[in-house]
Amino acid sequence: MVCSNVLIASLLLAGGSMTQVAERLLTKRETAEMVRAPARTLDRWRLLGIGPVGFKVGKRVLYREVDVQRWLAEQRRITGRGDIA
Repeated sequence: MVCSNVLIASLLLAGGSMTQVAERLLTKRETAEMVRAPARTLDRWRLLGIGPVGFKVGKRVLYREVDVQRWLAEQRRITGRGDIA
């Protein structure tokens, strides 16, 4: 889980407000676990513009949990496969 200080600092650096603090940000490792892919695959997808939307805060790439969930749902819709396990 991302440290709350990182969450607050990330939102403030991204121009967010304190009302957005409840939004969960995921690290690359957490996102990789969520989509069940290696972290290096996330890097490749990011370069190709085909994976979940992420953004940099300093040297770290973070992902909004809602964006990852939305991307997974879109992949399910595109492939016509069943529910996410």
